[in-house]
Amino acid sequence: MAPCTEDELRWGGRSLIAHLMLREVRPTCDPLGRENKLIVAAGWLGDTSVTTAGRCSVGGKSPLTGGVKEANVGGVAGVAMARLGVRALVLEDAPDTPESRVLWIGKDKCEFLPAPELRRAEVARTFELLRDRFGERAGVFCVGPAGEMGLGGAAVATTDQTGIQARFAARGGLGAVMGVKGIKAIVLDDKGATPERAHDAAALGAANKELWQFLRDDPKTQNRHDFGTPAVLSICDSPPETSRRDTSRSSRPSPASVWRSSSWAAAGTGNGASPVCGAASFNARTIFPTPAVRR
Repeated sequence: MAPCTEDELRWGGRSLIAHLMLREVRPTCDPLGRENKLIVAAGWLGDTSVTTAGRCSVGGKSPLTGGVKEANVGGVAGVAMARLGVRALVLEDAPDTPESRVLWIGKDKCEFLPAPELRRAEVARTFELLRDRFGERAGVFCVGPAGEMGLGGAAVATTDQTGIQARFAARGGLGAVMGVKGIKAIVLDDKGATPERAHDAAALGAANKELWQFLRDDPKTQNRHDFGTPAVLSICDSPPETSRRDTSRSSRPSPASVWRSSSWAAAGTGNGASPVCGAASFNARTIFPTPAVRR
């Protein structure tokens, strides 16, 4: 582990990723080659009680766009990383023959562990095996078979505090970058780690309370709670967000109209369906059941 420079201590999340990429990665490198790096970075407030601050950024040169890409994700792994005092994880180089390995990071050390049982395992099964091996409290990032095969649409997955609901850093195909480096999963074990104390805990608590109240009073917060990310479809379907050439637009329904006409838009809290493509939809109740019926 290397200490942060004074400048690096002032950066977090996507800012730290951008600075490291500009400084250390050749712009014309192969996204799935040895020169590219996969960077996982927590934010400044990752290990605090500040609402929504425990997110994490995953970045590198994208195999989809060829540019610098950052994908943001929630879950508990970013909190565990911050609690361990790790500002960023930087995966460099690549093995000649990728194997299924786990990068384990604890309070005082980190090590690569062989994990042949995880090879080609899907994300849900990978989470299950890792929780059995490292405990339910460990934070986990992993890739599925698509990432191991270096496919451009692969994501990096993590879980919420229950370990049931998967969350994805899905943009840019960064799961492929992780997979070609021979890392099936990153496990963050914060047992024994002592969180840093806030310089002014009272002021931080007051600011968090004010932020929480602001979010609670904002109608968009309830909208996202009820419908999730697809609730922004009506916004994204309006100019200038959709100011692009699309010769088929007149012959197909807009995403917003699909959403409004779907059973998802009329469903109750947490039980809707999310548009997939065209007018097709799936019912989220069967995938993320409420705690009362979860098995």
